[in-house]
Amino acid sequence: MAVQSFKKLIGEIVSGCGTLELIVNGLINILGKDPILAREITALGFERRVKVLRRLMLDRTSLPPDEVKSLSDDLLRIARERNKVAHNPIVAEDRGANPHIFVIGDFSDIAISRELYESHLKEILAQVSKVQMKIGKCVPEIVPRSPIP
Repeated sequence: MAVQSFKKLIGEIVSGCGTLELIVNGLINILGKDPILAREITALGFERRVKVLRRLMLDRTSLPPDEVKSLSDDLLRIARERNKVAHNPIVAEDRGANPHIFVIGDFSDIAISRELYESHLKEILAQVSKVQMKIGKCVPEIVPRSPIP
């Protein structure tokens, strides 16, 4: 895989995660009773927003608790993977062959590094799509329906 194609795959992951963040923020705004607090909450880090959304969904929707917990766990897992993809360097062999992301958890111990290749990125992108579908199924339960005139 060429480096440009690899970068495109990274862009698809980051874009898909951006869509998930937009939906999470929208659901917090809908379920939150105070627009000022909702605005402040949507400025928090994604992990904290997911935890707030979990509580709101458990307290203010009729969604099954297991479904809510599973969704929030999936969102948190995707967020961690997205951070690895977005915040670590791309390295490649001679002439751009075999590109991959060199994940460094802690600069003090590079021996604990991990490499993400094309297959890993495709798996992450598939997980992002799966979670998008999962949260999409919850939206009709949460978003108030307007009567058709």
